[in-house]
Amino acid sequence: MIIDGYAYWVARINPKDAKERGIKTGDIIELYNDRGSVLCAADVTYRVPEGVMHSYGCSAKYDPITTETGATDRGGCVNILTNKRWLSKNVPGMAPNSCLIECRKWEC
Repeated sequence: MIIDGYAYWVARINPKDAKERGIKTGDIIELYNDRGSVLCAADVTYRVPEGVMHSYGCSAKYDPITTETGATDRGGCVNILTNKRWLSKNVPGMAPNSCLIECRKWEC
């Protein structure tokens, strides 16, 4: 989604969760947990259930920006927020890319 000339990765959020956080479709939101922080464009939709967000795990770029609280990825690499564990020592591939996160409207 293009916002102010920048292409943001989309993160889908349920309308009830979005309302609780003051988020509307097209807002820039910060997805975060103890592993990092990523900026995405909000898509408020009933396609995801309450308490769940959906975004694709990786993007074609990593674009970190510095903030007062540290750094966040503007490029949308949501895999930053996932665990680094492997499926098995004998099988290549990462464990399912799901993780606990929180989100908030991004205030530049």
